[in-house]
Amino acid sequence: MSPTDLFPALSHPTRLRLALLMAEHGTLCVCELQHAVDEDQPRVSRHLANLRQAGVIEGERRAQWMDYRLSPDLPGWARTIIDQALAGMQDDPAFTEDRRRLAGMADRPGVACSS
Repeated sequence: MSPTDLFPALSHPTRLRLALLMAEHGTLCVCELQHAVDEDQPRVSRHLANLRQAGVIEGERRAQWMDYRLSPDLPGWARTIIDQALAGMQDDPAFTEDRRRLAGMADRPGVACSS
């Protein structure tokens, strides 16, 4: 991965928010991400595909759900940028709302998930 891969992938506000949610919470399923950013499943899936193609995240199928997390193969400099972006977004209203929605989501995975 190079900066020319990372920065375009994170340049869209929704993709950045998705990546930051994974940085903060670890593995999240599509339904959690969809609920958190309040977007429809096809749109969230397109953003996740873009992040996956850039090497920012990886996905794993779990029964009928897809779980995503930051790629463990991210170079240190890329992880540092994401961590710094997370620190910088702590007071961002959109990201604060994403976190609130995720925290309030009923039936989070482990119990049930409808994607």
